[in-house]
Amino acid sequence: MIKNIVFDLGMVLIKFNPKEFLEINNYEKKDEIMEYIFGHEDWLKLDRGTLTEKELAEKLDENGNFTYDEVMEIMKIRKDIMIPFDFNKEIPKELKEKGYNLYILSNFPKIPFEEIRERDEFFGYFDGGVVSAYVKHLKPEKAIYETLLTNYSLNPEETLFIDDKLENIRSAEELGISGVHLKTPESLKEKLKELGLL
Repeated sequence: MIKNIVFDLGMVLIKFNPKEFLEINNYEKKDEIMEYIFGHEDWLKLDRGTLTEKELAEKLDENGNFTYDEVMEIMKIRKDIMIPFDFNKEIPKELKEKGYNLYILSNFPKIPFEEIRERDEFFGYFDGGVVSAYVKHLKPEKAIYETLLTNYSLNPEETLFIDDKLENIRSAEELGISGVHLKTPESLKEKLKELGLL
């Protein structure tokens, strides 16, 4: 019996499509921004919490692709790219009203996470969570799932994890957690109904 429902954020509850955002807002050098900033080999280190935004900006400035100030300006707009899906933002409230414990398990840098946590109301329905930048582990590494289970004394057999990446679901299932691979964010409510959770 499922008592705990764990959500990934990006492309489950939160839209993150920087290419579309840059195109809609007519950013100059949008291709370069996608390649050298969002596509930079160190980008995941922001999620892991082992590199700061300032350190990445300094590195890109040294490489000559962007100035330090240009990179920091892009860092400031990340929260504007991370927008809740209108069709999913009420789901945490609906699940909470049904008595489920709700948690977050997401690869996310600290600064934008703290910004959207303050901005978006649905965070108020969560009982806790683990965000990669705070624990220095990334999905699909086992350690991040184990941290969630340990920190909140969760029984894997009573826990469901929803994520848009199959490799993340497989890691959860290896620890006895049930998984839902969400192929499109629009299908979240339907999947929860199929499982009898909504």
